[in-house]
Amino acid sequence: MMWTTGDITPVREKGEQLFRPLLDRLDAELAQRRWWFGDDWSIADTYFWWACINSEFGGFDLSGWQNIARHRADNEAHPALQRALAREAAAEAALPGKMG
Repeated sequence: MMWTTGDITPVREKGEQLFRPLLDRLDAELAQRRWWFGDDWSIADTYFWWACINSEFGGFDLSGWQNIARHRADNEAHPALQRALAREAAAEAALPGKMG
């Protein structure tokens, strides 16, 4: 929706058409392991989390992929991501003219 000045419907439809098979594959991969590279969290996991939240921000419903949802929840519970989000929130709150 950010890359068109016209009707976003065909862009969204084509994106969903291309994205669904990829999500099916990613969901199947994540059924095999907790983190992208196995038992250990890596920055790749947080990058995938970021892609998921941006997809949802764009209106793409990810609720049909249970392993992706579990991976997202695991990321959001991970201390490294929690610390990064807290730093980001604090920096945003400190911006001039920002309330709260």
